[in-house]
Amino acid sequence: MTSTSRDNLGAKTLKGVSTLESLNASRLAAFLFLILLVLGSENFAQETSLESQPGHSTLDLVDPSFNAQISTASYGTKSVSAILPLPDGKILVGGRFNSYSGIATGSVVRLNSNGSLDTTFINGTVEGAILYGATDVNALAVQPDGKILVAGVFRLNAETATRTLVRLNADGSLDTGFSFNLVTDQSGIRQVLVRPNGKIIVSSHIITTPNGVRGVVQLNSDGTLDGSFDMAANPLVRHIELQNGKLLLIFGGSMEMARLNDDGSFDSTFNRPGMNHLDKLYVQPDGKIIVQSQAAKPVRLNADGTNDST
Repeated sequence: MTSTSRDNLGAKTLKGVSTLESLNASRLAAFLFLILLVLGSENFAQETSLESQPGHSTLDLVDPSFNAQISTASYGTKSVSAILPLPDGKILVGGRFNSYSGIATGSVVRLNSNGSLDTTFINGTVEGAILYGATDVNALAVQPDGKILVAGVFRLNAETATRTLVRLNADGSLDTGFSFNLVTDQSGIRQVLVRPNGKIIVSSHIITTPNGVRGVVQLNSDGTLDGSFDMAANPLVRHIELQNGKLLLIFGGSMEMARLNDDGSFDSTFNRPGMNHLDKLYVQPDGKIIVQSQAAKPVRLNADGTNDST
């Protein structure tokens, strides 16, 4: 199952649809939801300052029946960076906040389907690091066994050391059997994805490995570096997505797109489109790709990277 971040969101799994198809369809619905959220934030900001409304979330402007209320007592700002619906209808949320509906929490919480705080989940394990002005939790992902991967820049409850990737048990407690020790830059881990084979893909501006600086690496399911994968071409990676188990990414100074083989080499069967300055990409359930550049409208490509003329 893949993650959501500000770049990777999802929606509730549909009954009667295969898990993979429903997850992809849900991410498209959530992509539209994010657009509504951003528009709602802009419209709300024209009327009043978010900082003058402690605990108010612009999620209320999208669906008044969904009562999401985040707030921060010690940060200058508050934000939600990752929304990950779960198969049982509950929702994981991560970002920069330390309370929810007036209840003290960490930066990762689990909500019931109506937006209320799920008190059966340990909501205080991950705390904000308050470093560099960066968002504390950038992305979330769930492994097939229900364990939760948390990526960003943060601390754990009662710890002073900064973490960039940890794994929680299904109840929100820390999974001490997961070990990620690679050093990143101050932005921490920006995205995390789980491949169908259980391997974990993470990206950052800089990840220091024994083979040098990388922008994307593959981990074993326990968090250790998988040496069978190595993309050495360019450490600058902007966005990653999975397409039928293969990794699509936007990378390089010109922000172009490519697809990688399982070992991290470029997939020569993928027609790399002559498009630069790409910003985001989304993979449809049928494998087709929607790409968004920084200066043009979204474009849809076939699964092999050729232009979709339909």
